Amino acid sequence: MELPRRSHKSQAAAGGGRGPITKAANTTPRTTQVAAGKRPAKEDSSTPMPAKRSCPQARPARAQSGGKAKQVTTTSKVVELSGRCGGGKNLETSLERDLESVIDGRSELEQDDGENDEGDDGSGSEGGLSDALSEGLERLLWSEDEEDAEDKGSAKSRQPEAGTLALRLVPVSDSEALLSAGQGLADALAALSCLPLPLCGLDGKWRESAGSSAEAGQEALQVSLVPLPSAPVVAYGRSRRRFEAMPIGFGTGPELLALPPPAPLTALPPLSVLMEAGRAALRATSQPLLRRVPAPTEWLYPARLYPVATWDWDNDVDGADGPPRQGQPGFRRYAQRALERFRSCGAEARALADESGAPLQPYQLRVSFLLHPLSPLSRLLVVHATGAGKTRTVLSAADSFYRSGKATCLFFPEEAVKDNFYQELLKFPGAWRDFFCASEDVPDWRNRRHRCWTSDEIAEFPTSQVEACLGLERKVRLGEISPTFLEEWAWSHPDVPAPLAPLRAFKYTAAGGSKGGWRRNGAFDVTRMDTVFRFGFDGQNPMSNKNLVFDEVHNLLALPKWRGNYWKEPLRRLRKAVRDSQGSTLVFLTGSPVQTDVEDGHRLLRVLKGTENATVGNEGWLDMHLERSLEHFPKVFPAGVPDVPLSPELEAELILPVEMPEEMVAKYREVEAQGGDSARLRDCCNLAVHHSWALRPQKRGLVLEDAEKHAAKLHEVAKAVWALGEKALAAVSRRGGLQVLKELLRLYAPDEHVQIAVFSGNSSAVISRGAETDEMVSPSEALRRFNDPRHAEVRVLLLDTAFGREGLSAIGVGQLHLVDVPGSWAEYKQTVGRAIRFGDAKPIGLRSVRVNLWAARFADEEAGASADEELLAQLRRQGAVLHTAEQELAAFCITAQEPATGLR
Repeated sequence: MELPRRSHKSQAAAGGGRGPITKAANTTPRTTQVAAGKRPAKEDSSTPMPAKRSCPQARPARAQSGGKAKQVTTTSKVVELSGRCGGGKNLETSLERDLESVIDGRSELEQDDGENDEGDDGSGSEGGLSDALSEGLERLLWSEDEEDAEDKGSAKSRQPEAGTLALRLVPVSDSEALLSAGQGLADALAALSCLPLPLCGLDGKWRESAGSSAEAGQEALQVSLVPLPSAPVVAYGRSRRRFEAMPIGFGTGPELLALPPPAPLTALPPLSVLMEAGRAALRATSQPLLRRVPAPTEWLYPARLYPVATWDWDNDVDGADGPPRQGQPGFRRYAQRALERFRSCGAEARALADESGAPLQPYQLRVSFLLHPLSPLSRLLVVHATGAGKTRTVLSAADSFYRSGKATCLFFPEEAVKDNFYQELLKFPGAWRDFFCASEDVPDWRNRRHRCWTSDEIAEFPTSQVEACLGLERKVRLGEISPTFLEEWAWSHPDVPAPLAPLRAFKYTAAGGSKGGWRRNGAFDVTRMDTVFRFGFDGQNPMSNKNLVFDEVHNLLALPKWRGNYWKEPLRRLRKAVRDSQGSTLVFLTGSPVQTDVEDGHRLLRVLKGTENATVGNEGWLDMHLERSLEHFPKVFPAGVPDVPLSPELEAELILPVEMPEEMVAKYREVEAQGGDSARLRDCCNLAVHHSWALRPQKRGLVLEDAEKHAAKLHEVAKAVWALGEKALAAVSRRGGLQVLKELLRLYAPDEHVQIAVFSGNSSAVISRGAETDEMVSPSEALRRFNDPRHAEVRVLLLDTAFGREGLSAIGVGQLHLVDVPGSWAEYKQTVGRAIRFGDAKPIGLRSVRVNLWAARFADEEAGASADEELLAQLRRQGAVLHTAEQELAAFCITAQEPATGLR
């Protein structure tokens, strides 16, 4: 990049020398000059400002003189500078005063008494922040000492004396983020790489500039990065001629973004551009800081030492090549050996002995063991049976990430599922719950620390409060946690360690959109990113240097068809960002890895492995557990639902047929003649009227009073729900007649006291026959009342499949009614899984769930198959093929048996 040259306004005419420097007359009031965009002249008799001169790419080093000592090491990333303050002044106090005045935008900068020119600390400024920033910090970077420049060949560098403080200058000349600020700013950043100052290595020995000798340049490249400070400073401008009293350090090793002044000096960019350049510089150099955060040695809750010795490798016994990496041949056996050691040493038994009343299951503990930061695994696809407690698995992994130093980002398909995660986090004991309680001053929380909370205790805290607290809102600045907060927290809460990074949950589509920094047109804008994604941001990919946990990860491949095409692009961006992420720990969780195609599982593995592991094998990337024991799950009728493919024997017990009356057949044929698709024809199997018209005054009486003819299937479902007398879950889509079924359930209710909980987004409510109006509640509140045994009056949960097909737990269900025939095998498994939940088996062996699948058919067999019957045939075919593909995928499981190798 061609570097900008600054003109010499005071240059001698002969010999290229420079004439005397004169001070411009100050004839314009300061406020007028600032308003006019001009740089005001100093009002005192201090040393006049030297004329600006060019900054070529290679300038010789200047000798040190006059009681000053500076050192700079220039590399592509960092420039280190140190200096000392002469005249007996306090260096730190002096710079604190100047920098706070500039950054805070004070109207006047504090001035020295002016007894001598060399101790001048700056001049006052009543102008804007840009002018104050230039005027207050100009002396930090650029020296115009002509005598030093002329005498550079004879002067000798000196060792730094006592009181010398380090200063780090971070150039970002190649940052694409700064190009939008103008080519002039990018050129100015590039000029930092040729600072004409002596170099100093880590050994403290002074050397000449890299431009003076090849050896010095070679030594300069060996200088390592120092830890990043917590409060970087943006410096803009140039220095005074004299350095004896110039404050150059601040605290211990602050960080400056060095920007050479433009020509003319008054042409300053906006302060917002300047500050964003500083943020970009810090983000560009933030990765070394993450590597310096020690891996946590503790895991689970209560915290205990992680058994890292189980991963030991003996070169003499196991092989001199070292342990295999994830994806390499032999890694699965290496991981299995570590798991065997984990069990044999007793660490597993101790970890499973949880006094909270909700101990981890062995398959959940295995995932937490494999994903610990001290484990050689960094990415894992977890396939557990629907209802097997994946949320509990996520929470145990999140406790391991608590002190990892990387932001923990969790992704869910729906807002309701995201809210359910925060509620589960408050339910179970854990480090994140302790931090929330201590941060929010929850009364008497320490006495409840080691037990599961009740639904009433959880309901005391809104989801937004939990999200803000765990996301460390107003505690993260420029991608780092405030050191002041950490110090104050350690002093006030010695028994609750603070997390080293935030935690936040996102929707899939939001993470691939505005929260992740993308605009609708696909352009990436770093200023739009959520603050959690800024933590550890590498300047390019918001998913790098994070702990990424994806629940129901099959949604990452494609959302259901009814969502339309709008979400395809956000999901594509999210997939690409995850695949290209660097330095991240990835956890994919799903109960249905194979959705609609036999290759779905392999597609998930390719996204999981990412571009850096694209060429390695499939060993060690998958953990699978699909069994449901009667000790922890209710018994399901018919047996084998939902995991076994449909067979004639299973269908005879599962499917309840309903004959369509003439009115419904006529509507069906009308829509069919108009070219309606299978989804629209499926709706006609439930209603003879479009769902948006069914409850309008013109049709309401017809549909509700004569439901046997216009809503035959919904009529039969409503009667069956109340006839069996057990708690019921009815799953139906809105377009399939959810509102009509709600009114029919209310109409057929046995008395005025029983209630129906409706889980349907913003339309969620609790209704009863005796209530004059519906009680509108949040979806989580509707679900809480249904699951709470103290609300025995809530007997039915009416589930909108668009909002609650995944990530929802319905407890105590005795009968499950699938009103709509599922459109895919995965949809069928997920919907049935809402009622088959881990821990819902008390008393053991006596809890059971009856599953009914309702299907409409024509009374005349010659009329052909209805849309419901065609979807059933599709389920048969998909179930057989996809079940086989799922079994083939299990061969890659990390616990699968394989021929023994040389490992012992």
